[in-house]
Amino acid sequence: MTEALLFSQYKKMSCRGLILALPMIIKRQDEGLALRLYVTDCLQTITENTAKKIGGKYVKMRYADIIKPQKVETRTAEQIISEMQEKMNKMGGD
Repeated sequence: MTEALLFSQYKKMSCRGLILALPMIIKRQDEGLALRLYVTDCLQTITENTAKKIGGKYVKMRYADIIKPQKVETRTAEQIISEMQEKMNKMGGD
């Protein structure tokens, strides 16, 4: 179910009703995403195995990486260590 359709069901609800329905909405979205990720991973595996058998090409990137790409770390190790030490000092750590 698309998010627009999902939220259109709740247009006439009160604010309190929406807040109470929010956990269910989030659960539905999470279940839908989990299903899409599972299905696309299965299809990717099938196409990869088929392509390898006949010498063809296949898409190597996962759907999950397409919809939410991983952030590329641009900091050096020293910068990361320095930032963590600053955070720990602010919290009172040694």
